[in-house]
Amino acid sequence: LYAENPEADFLQPSAVAVSVNEQWSIGEVELPQANRRMDEVLKQTLNTYTGQIEFKIPVTVKADSAVGQTNLLIDVTTQACDASRCLPVKTTQLVLPIDIVDRSEP
Repeated sequence: LYAENPEADFLQPSAVAVSVNEQWSIGEVELPQANRRMDEVLKQTLNTYTGQIEFKIPVTVKADSAVGQTNLLIDVTTQACDASRCLPVKTTQLVLPIDIVDRSEP
């Protein structure tokens, strides 16, 4: 999986995006640490992710949000390559159920 590579703009960096919703605000996404390695196919050093990677997304429920169930929709975009080819860019939508409760009462 690729991280940001401005010198290779034809590669899709792994990314996450949270759908806009009036019930919460989204902070700046914290990206995982990228590794620099030589890509044998492209013959250049690139920023990549290996193993399990984690994007941290700060979500704050707004005080005036309605109490009840809702969903946080997260789009995860990736492009994987191996020694011989790159797969097409893929976006997967994750649906994270959220239960908003009233915390104003003790």
